Amino acid sequence: MGLFVIPESLPFTIVFAISSGIFLTLATGATHFPSHIDRMVDKELEAKETLHAEQASAGNEDDKQPTKVSKKMWRVAYGVNLALNATGGTLNLVGTWFGPVSLFAPIKQVSQIISGMILFSYILRTEPKPDKDVRIVFLVFLILAFLSFISNEFT
Repeated sequence: MGLFVIPESLPFTIVFAISSGIFLTLATGATHFPSHIDRMVDKELEAKETLHAEQASAGNEDDKQPTKVSKKMWRVAYGVNLALNATGGTLNLVGTWFGPVSLFAPIKQVSQIISGMILFSYILRTEPKPDKDVRIVFLVFLILAFLSFISNEFT
């Protein structure tokens, strides 16, 4: 009588799997963001040098220089990374309480892959955009995960 029984809930399992994948991807993005800003600053500095050379010949000068990311920003990024990793890990643990790992794990992996493609390809633009074939492969993987779960559940 002293045991606490958690009823199985597939919607909770799926929601926790997707949330876990997204949080773990955001944790990676948090530590990637300062270096992304540094690269943007480098590009801006190169553009300013070119513009500065043109303006110097015309007599106009702008002395504002963009700055690199500080150590404080890196510390904040690592703190955010740890918080998001802890949240993702907690969602991993709690998500497997509500349903089978055979459903949770593939959905979490697909969620991480798709959210990583969105974050790094479309938002931060640090990776090339995936072509149609790559996107279809990940969706097929998700469908196979569901079919695998269904076949295990009813046999």
